[in-house]
Amino acid sequence: IANGEELGALCITEPFAGSDAANVFTSAIKDGDEWILNGKKRFITGAGVSDRYFIYAKTSDDPAIRKQYGHITSFMVEKGRPGFSLEKINPLIGFDNVPNGYIDFDHVRIPDINRIGAVGNGWNVMMAGLNFERLIGAAVFSGLFEDVINLLFHFTKRRVQFRRTTNQFPGIQNEIAEIISLAKGSVMHKAPNSSPFAILGSQDRF
Repeated sequence: IANGEELGALCITEPFAGSDAANVFTSAIKDGDEWILNGKKRFITGAGVSDRYFIYAKTSDDPAIRKQYGHITSFMVEKGRPGFSLEKINPLIGFDNVPNGYIDFDHVRIPDINRIGAVGNGWNVMMAGLNFERLIGAAVFSGLFEDVINLLFHFTKRRVQFRRTTNQFPGIQNEIAEIISLAKGSVMHKAPNSSPFAILGSQDRF
């Protein structure tokens, strides 16, 4: 994946676990040197075309363990394993080249070597990845925001108030400058100076 030879997909969202990522129903039961996975994942970016799927499954129903977010374990599942299936692909607006779909796991067996991190440490693995992903997302939308700024520039050049175009008013100039500074500064400051991106990643999401 790091060399670009294969694609990976992150599988978190479920039919009843979206924003509440800790409330996973997909289960992983240890059977000797293997794990048996059962469950459903939804709205998975890269579904079908990815070679490896990184999923989060519950490995404990103990209320005390769940309270400490220790009931989740992370696994890697290769496409094509028996019981692994693609249920459907969702049409997306503006992302025709990025498939998004539903994936089902029906008694999928994987070796213990496919486990990522310690048993019960899946929540920390998930957050480490998501916090960095939020920063990447902020960078993407910061780039898209340049088009918004260009539209704003053109609008203020056309709109006339008090016999002047609005781009000549210091108050408007300051607001535009602040918007640009916040969008760019959010990424430029946090990317090199923050790890593991926990608080700053959430700020970028906001």
